Amino acid sequence: MATPACALYRPRRPQSTPLYRLVETQVDEVRSQWEERFEGRYCFWRGSVDKTVAAYLDCGILENGFARVRCGACRAEFLVAFSCKGRGLCPSCATKRAAALAAFLREEVLADVGHAQWVFSIPKMLRSSCCGGSLRHYTRPPVADDPPSPPRSQGVNPRSLLRLPPYAPRSALPGGLPDCTRDDRGGVACS
Repeated sequence: MATPACALYRPRRPQSTPLYRLVETQVDEVRSQWEERFEGRYCFWRGSVDKTVAAYLDCGILENGFARVRCGACRAEFLVAFSCKGRGLCPSCATKRAAALAAFLREEVLADVGHAQWVFSIPKMLRSSCCGGSLRHYTRPPVADDPPSPPRSQGVNPRSLLRLPPYAPRSALPGGLPDCTRDDRGGVACS
């Protein structure tokens, strides 16, 4: 009977990364100069920064804690270092979190159909004039007789984002709404 091929585990070595070396060598200097150089612009040095930096410096190092893992197929054992599970500073943990969220969205939240993202942005130079009054008649607070929003897995109608009444013509917006068609592979093409 052939032994099943198992994936090879390669422990990461955070001490060898440039970010780890930079944080380890410079955090004390930044902390000591924070009040005089940065506090006026960025506010005071928060205690959560110290906790985040300490957790990052401990992340992925066997000396700071590990778990012994045994492969069920080949019975090989190896050590896996504990991680900080941080969101901002640690690139390894942030990547794991992003991959887990993407897998959750794909498997549990989103339907197996084509999805499109709609982005409406106004250049900064025009925001004061546009948002001050000229777009006010296109947007309105929701009222009691508005239809309920569709579940996230069914997509979003661009009219509902702008809170246009369902009877509003396409010409209600400058340039109108784009015409969208679904292709034979389940994708959406808008013109």
